[in-house]
Amino acid sequence: MSALVLAALLAWPAAAASPFLEALRRAESRAASDPERVEFATRAIRAWLPGDGRLMLSHAYLRRAEALLLSREDAAAAEDLTQVMANDPGNKKARLLRGRARLAAGKPFDAEVDFAEYAAAEPEDAEGWLGLAEARVPLAGKARPPEARKAAARARRLAPADWRADWLEGRAWRLEGRPEAALPPLEAAVARAKGARAEPHAERAVALAALGRHAEAAAEWGRVIPLYERTLVEGDRTRAAAKARQADRARLADAYVARGRLHDFLLDHDAARADFNEACELGRADACERLKRAAAAPAAAKRRPATARPEPAAPPEPKSKPRRRKPVRSEPGERVYGS
Repeated sequence: MSALVLAALLAWPAAAASPFLEALRRAESRAASDPERVEFATRAIRAWLPGDGRLMLSHAYLRRAEALLLSREDAAAAEDLTQVMANDPGNKKARLLRGRARLAAGKPFDAEVDFAEYAAAEPEDAEGWLGLAEARVPLAGKARPPEARKAAARARRLAPADWRADWLEGRAWRLEGRPEAALPPLEAAVARAKGARAEPHAERAVALAALGRHAEAAAEWGRVIPLYERTLVEGDRTRAAAKARQADRARLADAYVARGRLHDFLLDHDAARADFNEACELGRADACERLKRAAAAPAAAKRRPATARPEPAAPPEPKSKPRRRKPVRSEPGERVYGS
């Protein structure tokens, strides 16, 4: 489809191009990360006339959706991808991308439908099975771990080097209450991701904490936090949607709170306070309250008046000696026989 559209754009003389084709040509020449891609694709959509053809309109929507996905405007991207499929029902790429957009927008059940249809149409592409597994163990909402593991296993057979299959299997075990079973695939995911992805480290940290391995879990959060910080900086650089950047800040704050609680449990209170302070600055209200309580406790102890020294107890009174009975001076015979 893309090659055919590009061929049509190149074949059409610039002077004779319709306003729709001229705007679409400009959108096509911009990278998806370029804000002008959205601007020119929008101009093309507005200028479209039936004579320009429905397939060309679907291409304009697709080009805009790709740019919206990069800027993490997921709900708007999903709407554009719906328009792509309405005008080009056989566009499998649009269905896969809509699944990703819906999943990122917090609609895992709708995303699962898209991924299932894509996997049925392209059973040898691991992307459909990976999306299906992730939709079945969403970040929020009801999870179906056994079904997620089946999809992850299928993806692993198709793409054995992809870290996501192991990560999703480990996540499924952990959500099923089996952190000991989650660790082996999560460790494989960590190794395959080579420190470039936060997701397997974060999942491994949660599993380690559930197993009571608190020091290891705190160290794992220490690997997650710089990766989350990098995502936050990247989102600012690429002008990601405000809602997406807020989600990045909240996720980073959650990581600081998780590590702070572990530091508290390990009696490293200075490190815990530092983590809660970072979370507070990122907008986590409960972390701010925790810092206030910690600051108020020593101050209250200093203001507490010294308790008065108790009066010395009075010495016990000496016990009185029992009175001795005077001896009877009568004669023995009188005591026994006297009347």
